[in-house]
Amino acid sequence: MIRSAQFLAFCFLISVAGLLQADEGFPGRSLYPGVAVIELDELHRRLGAVTVVDVRSEFEFNTLHIAGAQHIPLSERDFADRVAALAQQDEGQLVFYCNGRSCEKSYQAAVKAERAGVAGTVSFDAGIFDWARTFPNDTVLLGEPLADAGKLLTQDKFEAHLLPPEKFGLYLDEAGFAVDARDNQQRAGLALFMGREKRIPFDNRARWEQLLAERTDNSAPLLIYDAVGKQVQWLQYFLEAKGVENYYFMAGGAKAFFDML
Repeated sequence: MIRSAQFLAFCFLISVAGLLQADEGFPGRSLYPGVAVIELDELHRRLGAVTVVDVRSEFEFNTLHIAGAQHIPLSERDFADRVAALAQQDEGQLVFYCNGRSCEKSYQAAVKAERAGVAGTVSFDAGIFDWARTFPNDTVLLGEPLADAGKLLTQDKFEAHLLPPEKFGLYLDEAGFAVDARDNQQRAGLALFMGREKRIPFDNRARWEQLLAERTDNSAPLLIYDAVGKQVQWLQYFLEAKGVENYYFMAGGAKAFFDML
């Protein structure tokens, strides 16, 4: 796509700003020096003039996203084609975002877009959590306006439902089973508790709904683990919204379990 000189100048300026701040809590900026970034306040100021694209999974997007954001998962095979089509439809600058700070998906999205011939895209690498805490009125939580940043789950709330790998299995007798939330690629055929677990990929919302509907003993703990202990943070919003109280995640996920062996 052909961009104006003024537009290209703007991209250059925010790219330089990103490089200057690469060491200020944004490790990905030094890894992707060719990707221009846009800061939190600047994105909010220009929100109506740009096209915001959430590149995370469907479950993450449905849980929490920037109001009005388009959703094109980076993991989709046709990601580049869909981005190119969006760029043709909308004259607004494309701004990619993910979970922020330590997440590299927004940078990777910009690189893929560039390779597909879509120039001038930027990364909002502060991500959804910084945005939601700062601009709750422009954030959607579980399909409803967030409005109050106090509704966001805290790190303390998350840690209260974590069990170290060496203790996780001790709850199996009471729980009856554990839920493996990894996808097939992450699982690679390796089960942690053979014969004592259910496999429900993190992003399969319908299966999670079914699991909760079929639970006959809500007093028994619900045990869940993922690949590295990060995706379960999004499941926590779902569980809390469903009124589930007695649940635990494996700290560090399957990786921490195997590291322990």
